[in-house]
Amino acid sequence: MLTAVACNSKSDSDINYNYDDDTAITAFTLGTVAQKVHTTGSKGQDSVYTVNITGSNYKFFIDQQKRLIWNPDSLPYGCDATKILATISAMNGASIRIINLDDANAYKVYSSTDSIDFSQDRKLRVVAQSGRSHRDYTVRVGVRKVKEGTLAWEQCAPTDLFASASHLKGLVAGGKVYVFAGFADKTLMCVADAATGSDWTEVNQEFAADAWDNVAATDNDVWMMDGNTLRKVTVGRGQIIGKNLAVVRLIGAVGNTLYGLDAQGTLMSSANDGTTWQPEALDDDESLIPTSRISLVSKPLDTNGKVKRLLLAGYRDFSSPAAVWTRLSGTGFDQLESRWSFTNLAGDLRYALPNWEQLSVVVVEGNFVAVGISGSGALAPMLVSKDQGITWKHYDGYAYPSQLSAIPNVLTAFADENDKLWIVTDKNVLRQVMK
Repeated sequence: MLTAVACNSKSDSDINYNYDDDTAITAFTLGTVAQKVHTTGSKGQDSVYTVNITGSNYKFFIDQQKRLIWNPDSLPYGCDATKILATISAMNGASIRIINLDDANAYKVYSSTDSIDFSQDRKLRVVAQSGRSHRDYTVRVGVRKVKEGTLAWEQCAPTDLFASASHLKGLVAGGKVYVFAGFADKTLMCVADAATGSDWTEVNQEFAADAWDNVAATDNDVWMMDGNTLRKVTVGRGQIIGKNLAVVRLIGAVGNTLYGLDAQGTLMSSANDGTTWQPEALDDDESLIPTSRISLVSKPLDTNGKVKRLLLAGYRDFSSPAAVWTRLSGTGFDQLESRWSFTNLAGDLRYALPNWEQLSVVVVEGNFVAVGISGSGALAPMLVSKDQGITWKHYDGYAYPSQLSAIPNVLTAFADENDKLWIVTDKNVLRQVMK
């Protein structure tokens, strides 16, 4: 901050100026970004045209500790990152300089009217008003490397921990990937770093044989129904929450709310870490609630990010299609959020979610996606629901990685905290490449 102290004389030399030493970038926004779009004409000819997207729609985060500026939601495929205008603000009038790509000792002064090449990481230097201090930031502008609706994959370091498992279930919490491997007489918990998908560790504790199918992840913790005991089993700490509770099955979590089934198959929820449970209100017969191979996922509404659509899918027997239930939950939906709605197909099963031997439902790019192994033991085609769980169809862009050419015996699919899709089998650990 600039301050001036007036003296008796009106001469400039009699005024003392104090300049601020603070250096920090406080805001970063992109302007309009050009995107090349490929299209195919009615006669099959390819053409390319350019559209402009609003860069300010893609929020950038500033980590002052790491001095990193980045967008967790990448710009769409085809965006030109070599020429983008940016609006950058710094604390207390500090000046901003852009370090040259080919010479770290050279720079140009930032101007909001000059485009910047963000096709690779760029260094910004903030120089304090006093000139006595500066701070460097790295700007990383993410642009998708594959088209939306197309899955690309990378192979993570292999592990033999799941080679003889008969069941797998995976989830993510607190920057860790957890895969629960079910065997004939026990469940084992295996953990890896979500950033790399490697260095798998088997936790030195065994759980009940069906515990793999009774796990859930809240925002930072992992939960398990181990026999009649509800446990918090996150690596680094373990805690028994209670025994002989109102639920006998744990089926998942959304946010910090746990969901389970009681002995009669009633859908229950707990918003206080499993201490107490209450029944969920339904708009249809309770007998339609699935009892096996259950997935519980959620995604924000396109029109209101504060509202989530929850989807519950699973089976009641080994012949009927999946039973699918949905509900809304969030700010402004106080009356709607109290009831689950059954997806009644009225006998039209052409696009029902089939009865698969193994089923995982995940959220990929805002759509519900079903992944699994069919009743014949083959890898079932990925099915996508773009109408909130009513119809399930195959789209060309949704395909398994080539590494799954050998049919797995067991498979689990789940999304991590960055919305990347993971597929873990008895043979492979793979994850989606989105950026």
